[in-house]
Amino acid sequence: MLQSDSTAKQKDKDNEKPVLYMIGHAPDAKYLKRLLEGAKGNIKALSFVSTDNKNDCLDVIREAGIEYSHNRMLFESRDKFDFAKARNYALEHAKKMGKWLFWLDCDDIVRDYTPILSAINSGRYEAYAINYHVSANLAQIAKIRLHQKEWSWFGRIHEEVINKDRDYEVCLIKEALVIHSPDDDKSNHDFHISLLKDNIKTSEADYTYIAKEYFNSLRFEETLQYVDKAIAIHSYPHEVYNLMLMKALSLLSLKREEEALNELEKALHYRPFRKEAYFHLANLYGGRGDKKPCTAKETSNLQKGLGYISACNNLPVTNDPMINREIYEKTGYMLYASFLIKFMDYGKALEVLDKVKEPDEKCEELRKLAIDKKQ
Repeated sequence: MLQSDSTAKQKDKDNEKPVLYMIGHAPDAKYLKRLLEGAKGNIKALSFVSTDNKNDCLDVIREAGIEYSHNRMLFESRDKFDFAKARNYALEHAKKMGKWLFWLDCDDIVRDYTPILSAINSGRYEAYAINYHVSANLAQIAKIRLHQKEWSWFGRIHEEVINKDRDYEVCLIKEALVIHSPDDDKSNHDFHISLLKDNIKTSEADYTYIAKEYFNSLRFEETLQYVDKAIAIHSYPHEVYNLMLMKALSLLSLKREEEALNELEKALHYRPFRKEAYFHLANLYGGRGDKKPCTAKETSNLQKGLGYISACNNLPVTNDPMINREIYEKTGYMLYASFLIKFMDYGKALEVLDKVKEPDEKCEELRKLAIDKKQ
């Protein structure tokens, strides 16, 4: 039976898939194979730009059995490398292949494409962000990953995709996750760091990006060296706050807990309406009161933790689509309930757990513990 034009168009819309666009060079081929295995069937096509003359990535793309466009952009020397220029070249070809455009790095992994496909077929927004997990981070960040054609890249290093008019709505696809998962090979981080160290001669702001590169490559002593330089030159509260969080997490990784607590408490003065610092402080103080029976000092730590998580949960609700509010609410309520159980306030703990919208196994374990203790 022949479909009507309207039925065929509706089917095409329901099955719309994004064009994936990427850049890479020969060492990325081993990651690219893994990525394309997951992407096959979930993307309309691939636009790939190789930044060297080798065919390692091209061979992997051909083997994947997907529609693709492959081009090259070569730079005369390492210090002339321009990430935004290369990504825009890949984007330029992707725009010819479809309406929805999706970018990844070769060493990324997409946990599940289903929520991504559902989002673009809903037709509500022109751009979507997806949570991004880097191995060194104790929390996720969100990046704009999926957009329509009126977008482009700027910034030679640590590039960013933006809408030229900066007049747009972005929706966070809460169920989706991109995982940055390289092996132990730190070559990309080292490459970025070498470029950034050249740049700081004329742009001190790149201290921030060098610190991030060291942080993401798990080199925390070097992170501390550059994060302090970055903090010293920044006057914007949100940037100082983010840098202090990075410093605190680096100190924690180096087992320097007292210094980490100090940084987190200082961070609160810069961004008192952000939840991350409260949450980490509550976690740290809570961990200091786990012994039974608690000493006076341990009880004091628990009380501090309870105060921080209570303040965290009572912060004003934000509609910022780049913040996954539900994740913080869920973990915040569960942490709050665990403090209340330690203080034997089982009834209030159960009231707090009732606020969790989608309780998981850990949440149910806390509920059972509170009920058993209450009885």
